[in-house]
Amino acid sequence: MKPTIINWTATGANTAVVCSAATATQNVALLFANPVYVATATSIQPVVAYTMPPGIVRTLVVSAATGSVAGVSFSVVGLDQNGNSLVETLVGTTPGSRHFRTVLSITPTTAITATVNVGLGNAGSTLLTPMDVYNKNNNFTLAYNVQGTVSLAPFYTVNQVISFVETTQVVISTYTQNAALYYALPLANANFINSPPAVTTAPISTTSSFSFVGIPMTGLLTIVGASTTAPFTQTIIQQGAAY
Repeated sequence: MKPTIINWTATGANTAVVCSAATATQNVALLFANPVYVATATSIQPVVAYTMPPGIVRTLVVSAATGSVAGVSFSVVGLDQNGNSLVETLVGTTPGSRHFRTVLSITPTTAITATVNVGLGNAGSTLLTPMDVYNKNNNFTLAYNVQGTVSLAPFYTVNQVISFVETTQVVISTYTQNAALYYALPLANANFINSPPAVTTAPISTTSSFSFVGIPMTGLLTIVGASTTAPFTQTIIQQGAAY
């Protein structure tokens, strides 16, 4: 298995990457920033969707470019990391809690006179990385190259890695500071397992690594807590030769 590398960007650079100074009108979807345009039979239309950077799902947060968004509700419709429907209501500047892979629409549902930015929140997760289950050596290394304040909790699963869906928010007892989401199989309802300790520190400028020795895991991901304000790089390496 080749190393899997995922980059997480700092929050400050993401305040308006989804929508930038978009005119907000009640019950009218916001225009996405930098839309991709496609030609139809009669016109050229923007593609109404925003996809997260490679390898991640992430929360959303609204802010006012001009005017105020205090008390305004925004209905967000999108998809999770497996293409399942995901809907959330954001109120004012309070960050969301759902982890979106694709955002299909963001619509103010209450009266508003403002221009609006929509960006990425601090929390989310890396995408589920499937492991080579035919590898005869179940040894894995997970490394984080961190450049500031982070809250990271690695999770692995030994269940079949197909069609994981995001469920309601729960607090994992050992990691209450993360308000971690868990992922479950629709039928088996199998939770991910916390293996190494969470990385929760402020700040650090170093690399933290964990080794999973002899664990026949089928998938690995990292839950990113809301107190994460710095960029980091996650690297996963699976050792050993396949059959």
